[in-house]
Amino acid sequence: ELCFLTKQFHDAQIHAKLPADNEKLDTSIRLAAKSLHVAALMMRENRYEAKKELKKLIAFYKQLPGEYERNWNYDAFKKFVSSNLRLHPQDAKILALLLEILEAPTRTQGLEKIPELEHLVNQYGK
Repeated sequence: ELCFLTKQFHDAQIHAKLPADNEKLDTSIRLAAKSLHVAALMMRENRYEAKKELKKLIAFYKQLPGEYERNWNYDAFKKFVSSNLRLHPQDAKILALLLEILEAPTRTQGLEKIPELEHLVNQYGK
């Protein structure tokens, strides 16, 4: 997250990928890492990979067996998304909705917003 917030997007992309794929880590940490990885790809204007990773993130979220402990604080990430002028408006909209899903009080409430996110992802890059 530090690499991301200090605009070292290449490093953020690399550092976020490792925990995102580590099945031994807490679900909340993996979701945060996957989200940061996608955002770093967006900031590097790698839309093809960002779209691919967004679809993987959505699939991961949908297959979660139930509720999970939400122990990641997204405040700095949200501030970055809402205030970054370099972030394409389409990217900002997707990330804002993704953060709403990840911060939903329950997974069921997050799942209710997945179709909207899937629609935005399908339109992504067009």
